[in-house]
Amino acid sequence: MNCYFKFKQKSLFSCLQIIKKRGIQNLVAIVTIGGGLGFYKLTRLTFLGDTGNVAQIKQLLLKIIVTFILSLGIFTFLSKRKDRVLKLYTLVGGIVGAFFIGEIYFRIFNPQVFKNEQEQLFQYHSVYGWDFIPKGSANVVSLGEYKNPIKLNIYGLRDKEFNLVKTRGTKRIAVLGDSVVASLQVPQEDVFTERLESNLKNTEVINFGIPGFGPTQEYLQLQNEVFSYSPDLVVIVLSTGTDFDDLLGTYDWNFGYQRPRALVENGNRLKITNIPVPLPHQELRKRYTYLPASHLFQFISNRLYEKYSLLNLHITYETRFFAKHPSDEVQQSYKLLEIILRVMKEECEKNGVKLIAVIAPTLVQVYDHIYWPLISKQYQLDENLYNSLEPNQVMTNILKSLVIPYLDITSGLKEKALIGESLYFYKDRHFNIRGQEVTSELLLPFVNSHLLNVMN
Repeated sequence: MNCYFKFKQKSLFSCLQIIKKRGIQNLVAIVTIGGGLGFYKLTRLTFLGDTGNVAQIKQLLLKIIVTFILSLGIFTFLSKRKDRVLKLYTLVGGIVGAFFIGEIYFRIFNPQVFKNEQEQLFQYHSVYGWDFIPKGSANVVSLGEYKNPIKLNIYGLRDKEFNLVKTRGTKRIAVLGDSVVASLQVPQEDVFTERLESNLKNTEVINFGIPGFGPTQEYLQLQNEVFSYSPDLVVIVLSTGTDFDDLLGTYDWNFGYQRPRALVENGNRLKITNIPVPLPHQELRKRYTYLPASHLFQFISNRLYEKYSLLNLHITYETRFFAKHPSDEVQQSYKLLEIILRVMKEECEKNGVKLIAVIAPTLVQVYDHIYWPLISKQYQLDENLYNSLEPNQVMTNILKSLVIPYLDITSGLKEKALIGESLYFYKDRHFNIRGQEVTSELLLPFVNSHLLNVMN
């Protein structure tokens, strides 16, 4: 024991001697290691709210940076040659200096867009789960794609201001749907509902679209709000990419918001549960800590994304609905959609309003000649067991059985895609301005013919 105590004393004395001889070097090492740990603690909360591949890439980048800083500190502490340490820090200092010069240039001459304020547009709703805030405003951003200032109207709709009471001689069309209808990605005047309105005589087209909504919420919205606007025609836009998942309640929505749930009762009866909808998950709504954003890093990220966007593939959320032999759960979502559309049609008929439907495809479906071979190869999917238009066929069969007039705009969009037209924001996966324009062109004759039938 005495020998062990003397050994410990000697070791401690040796360490103190080393620290005394290399005081500055050790101080630099300690500061470097402490800086790395502090950097990790400060930035790790930045990525807690992210999901999917983007979060994985960010977390990997964070780990690489922290590992480099800690390794630099450990090397500094252990190295016996000051000249090597000095050369290493000179190299690192040069790289950091070049980064700051580039950062200053981009901040002054080519600033990048960062912050997406979309959360500021929404509030908790006890029936729907969430809703737009009347007169809400925010900048909606997809890095490298768009920055769009949004202003909601007094009724909490993504639409211009109008009188609740319909003017005599004016027709009204109510358009229900999710983010495809809300179209926060483009300016107000470019949304397909606005384009439709400008091409229909004495007609107001009201945009009831709310991002993240599914058919369950759209049915509740129809019951609680839409008829008070005295529409002559109701258009429900069915999204092939998300509506089935929304019906199953597979996911809650962004920012911690939860959903009402639809169930089938007694074989063919609709029951809505989870109302009042629980308050949002507070742990998902907390504010995250962000470091000041780098304009240089964002510029490089945007260029890389543009160059390699087609290679940055991941299994799309709608792929399981492409299966020709669906699971029991998927078949349950088909049944729910059929019942909800049936009840919506009955509600419209009771109120003397006609219901029509539009089937809106995903980017992968429209550009399936590019994306689907890559996805099926990457994930080794048997193409004989999948059909990218399977959701469209299911929706078509349901609408036919219920005798609800419908238009599937997929083929019209695919025609434009095959000649090289860009219709979507590839990162955001919603229609760009050209996509909105083509959509309105496809819808115009369909909507106009049914509006004329209603008036006659």
